[in-house]
Amino acid sequence: MTFERGPSVVDSVTQDAAVMLEFLALSRQHVLQAAQVDRPQKAETLSSTSELLFTGAQVRELMEHHQKCIAWTHNVVHMPTFLDQCEERLCSGGTSIEEDWVSLYYAILAVRTEGLVTLYHAHASKLEEVEIYAGDELAMVCYQKSIESLNQADFMKNHSLFSVQAICLLIYIGHNTGDSDRISVLLASGSRIAQCLAIHRLGPDHKSSISQCTDQILRTRRLIDREISKRVWWFLVRQDWLQIPFNNTYNIHPSQFNTPMPRNCDEEAFKMVVDGEVIQHDQDQYTQGSYTSVLNNVAVIIWKMEDRMCQKRAEEETESSMRDLYSEVLQADREMKQLIAGLPLFSDLK
Repeated sequence: MTFERGPSVVDSVTQDAAVMLEFLALSRQHVLQAAQVDRPQKAETLSSTSELLFTGAQVRELMEHHQKCIAWTHNVVHMPTFLDQCEERLCSGGTSIEEDWVSLYYAILAVRTEGLVTLYHAHASKLEEVEIYAGDELAMVCYQKSIESLNQADFMKNHSLFSVQAICLLIYIGHNTGDSDRISVLLASGSRIAQCLAIHRLGPDHKSSISQCTDQILRTRRLIDREISKRVWWFLVRQDWLQIPFNNTYNIHPSQFNTPMPRNCDEEAFKMVVDGEVIQHDQDQYTQGSYTSVLNNVAVIIWKMEDRMCQKRAEEETESSMRDLYSEVLQADREMKQLIAGLPLFSDLK
């Protein structure tokens, strides 16, 4: 049995019974990808949220600072790729731009972590060299513009990896400004959007069909895009599981995804991809992903502890049941110490 595919299939998908059956048979993502093949990509004219706050030279300076000093703290963006996108969309005087990309752009400018902000340097003179002042205030402006751009892109309907990346980065300033309730909901939305984009089901690296692509440039691009998707998904997993001690619950279950952890690889394309494969370094070689790799493994330990405790929890708390639960805490503590003992020498955690 076949179903005719027409405009109504895409425009009113929830009202089309035939598509509903096709979703069940082939999976939602498969059908949506097929339906969108011939649809033109939407590009928004520069709006109030995407008007440039900075010159091309300032954008380059800020993004290079982020690449050198901040990207390692989140590893959710492949900075060489994003710098190319900045040149294409902003620095070359383009007249149109996607609002979801604009949201990521402003999120990168706003992000702060461990006292580092793209718009704030240890010495104010560094910003003044490119005629940027009041870095903290501008960071808040960019934070608000990122959220406005998400809404203008209608991110909950128009799913995009850019939107998920922006959400991941917004937590670094949102939690510090009393906006935690908004950030928590955005993170939950980001996880669901990521699932709709199917980046939670990328499968093992060695089974990827990308290696069958004969165009070397296209194959490299696809491998980098896959690695970016892995980074984004594991950021969401990490944030979800690291919150277990505070919430005693989690949203993402490991039985529901098979996307492997990101590889410990270089960022430059010619070093990152060699002979059609993303080169994996051992943990003793520092890369942009070294720090988050440690956090990923910490998150796994925390989830395993919670899972074991859930299996042991009794309806009524007794001294014996509490002792059993505490034994799992001690087990997690031993696993954490073993992880820390094996950290490479460059890590500040050792």
